[in-house]
Parts: sequence; C-alpha cells; structure tokens
Amino acid sequence: KSQAKRLKFSTPSGHSVYLEKRSRETVQHVLMKAVVWALHAEAYQGLEVERDIDDRYTPDCVALDGNDQPMFWGECGRVSLDKVHSICERFPQVHLVLAKWAINPVGYAAQVERVVDEARPLPKGAASQDPLTQDMYG
Repeated sequence: KSQAKRLKFSTPSGHSVYLEKRSRETVQHVLMKAVVWALHAEAYQGLEVERDIDDRYTPDCVALDGNDQPMFWGECGRVSLDKVHSICERFPQVHLVLAKWAINPVGYAAQVERVVDEARPLPKGAASQDPLTQDMYG
C-alpha cells in the first residue's frame, strides 16, 4: 500500500500550501491545483485547496466570504458543464476559474460562455461591469 505524497507549494510573497497526491489522482491535477492556488492566493486571502464547504461539490480551490459563501471557486481538470451551470446559478457573484489541459480552448470557452450566460443572465440592456467578462458580454 503506497502512501500519499505530500507536496509543499509556495508563492514568492510567502503564502504556502501543502497538497497530497492521492493514488487515483494524476500529477497534472495536483500541479494544476497548485497553479490555480498560486495565481490567486494574493487576491483571495484564505484561499484553500479542497476544503469541504458543505456543498454537493468540493472545489479544488476556494475562498469564502464573511458569510461562508464562496467568493472564489477553482476547478481543475475534468468538470462538467452541468457543474459549471450549478455553481454559477447558486453562487452568482463567485469568481469561477476553470483550469484545463489538453483541450481545444476556443471550443471549450464557447461552451462555458453559453452555460454561464444561461446561469447568470444579465438584466435586459445591461452591460457587464466585470473586466473579466467584458470580452464575453461586449
């Protein structure tokens, strides 16, 4: 029986996190969680990896607001469009990050855009004020 490997990742500013590679988990998945965490640890204090948030889904990376609601949600690797829709619909203000490898990014982005539009419809005539989505919404 092999033991899970525990790996430490750190940012230049001193944030660090320990991740475990489980027997059924790919190295790519562990590394992608570390990358998503490292890219967002400065902006989201308290960003954690695989924290149970008492939801039907466990995010790969998550930061909670003062009401214990996700304000950042990161998913790495395989994630269904139904899951993306559910997260966006239930947590409309969440900053959702999807990290993938070995995909057609243009095709996948178009699919995700459609699902997000369905889950988070803008009011009629409204323009997005979010700089991250302005390209999607015009």
